[in-house]
Amino acid sequence: ENKIILFDEKIIDICDEVDENAEIIDAKNLYVSPGLIDIHIHGSNNSDAMDKDKSAIENIGKSIAKTGVTSFLPTTMTMSKDDIYNSLNNIRFYMNKNKLDLIELFLIYKNLLSTKEIKYFENYYFEDLSLTEIAEIENVSRSYTSKLINSIKDKLNDYEVLDASYLSNENNKFLGWSKKENNMIIDYTSNETMNISSDINLYAVFGSSIIEFVDNDKLIERRGLTKEEAQDFELPTEEDLGLEAPTYIVPVDNISDKTKTIVSDDTDSSLENEIKLSDALLKKSENYNPKVGDKVEEIEKELNWLVDKNVTDPITGEETIEKVTDEEEIKEIIKNNTENNSDTELKTEWVEK
Repeated sequence: ENKIILFDEKIIDICDEVDENAEIIDAKNLYVSPGLIDIHIHGSNNSDAMDKDKSAIENIGKSIAKTGVTSFLPTTMTMSKDDIYNSLNNIRFYMNKNKLDLIELFLIYKNLLSTKEIKYFENYYFEDLSLTEIAEIENVSRSYTSKLINSIKDKLNDYEVLDASYLSNENNKFLGWSKKENNMIIDYTSNETMNISSDINLYAVFGSSIIEFVDNDKLIERRGLTKEEAQDFELPTEEDLGLEAPTYIVPVDNISDKTKTIVSDDTDSSLENEIKLSDALLKKSENYNPKVGDKVEEIEKELNWLVDKNVTDPITGEETIEKVTDEEEIKEIIKNNTENNSDTELKTEWVEK
């Protein structure tokens, strides 16, 4: 009681006072003990050391850590050689997993670290030098070395290994991730936040540019495009994108099973072949003013695509935005953008027939 436990990777001393640079953790009158070591355990939390799935060993470790066990010896059963070898490989994988994950993050995000951080990390993880050895080489305290290594680990763990840009080449760049294999539809870009509650397979999408399909300011789909695909690109239909065409009403003379009668808003109930005046006003066609008693039919609008094109005045140099709706001109814009590795945003324009 009333003592200070000095520790790093292991307990160094039990003393009355420590260096002022040491990190202090207040136990707040709780008991402090070394982590327990379980020298014979087959499984925990519905996972077994003999499971074929690599995640079993990790699940066991996380489960028993809640009861104070910080090290354990996964124990095999009397089973076939293949099953035992598989279990031993899973154990070996888990023993190195945290280190390998950090090294992978380091190799991707090395350019985000300082020269000093890179040097300390490489000495610790590549040269396998101890904290004491690094401290002696750098002529600093062991406590400082430990703090710096831990801060580097925390910094790297803040990043996600979701950027495959390092695999890009001069012909195709990394565009994002797809949930489906051999698919150019992009579900996530590399800088998006992903909320993952279960296992997921992500497949890297490579190409020259991205086309975004937008309906009423809402992103519907992102699709990667290569230069070759851009040459014969066809604009999608509403069925291709799962869009529901908006409707409008027009007056009719010939009555059919689709015909509705406009009724006043104070009508108690509206039958299937009736439409209230306020609803009719919201859906009316451009040159039609609905009134009670009119016979009308509801028609789906046609889908047109438009692209905003930047146009520079050759005399004043002033830039304006021109809305392009011609299908062939849109295809040409997409082709040029893809050739220049520039993305394109296609917007829907629903028009009356």
